[in-house]
Amino acid sequence: MIYCCEIKECGFLFKRYGLVDKCPDCGSPKIRHADKQEQTEYIIRYEVVYPKAKLEQIAKTIKDHEKSPSTVYESVEDMFKDLGIDIEGGGV
Repeated sequence: MIYCCEIKECGFLFKRYGLVDKCPDCGSPKIRHADKQEQTEYIIRYEVVYPKAKLEQIAKTIKDHEKSPSTVYESVEDMFKDLGIDIEGGGV
């Protein structure tokens, strides 16, 4: 289920299964089921633009680097390019 925080300054969209009692971003108990437009926004933002497999690959690269730093990137863009992610052109 996709939820939305009702706090105007937060508005965090998140997916959870099971009981949800507060926003994981601001901690407010004022949350609700996301409407169709918010669900679409969530899917585009987190499941299309940032596919889970790519996010897992990025997390693994960061974790591996923390264990034994080997590659030094000049920029975040260079790191993403090395991972095969074109953030400048918008492609994945």
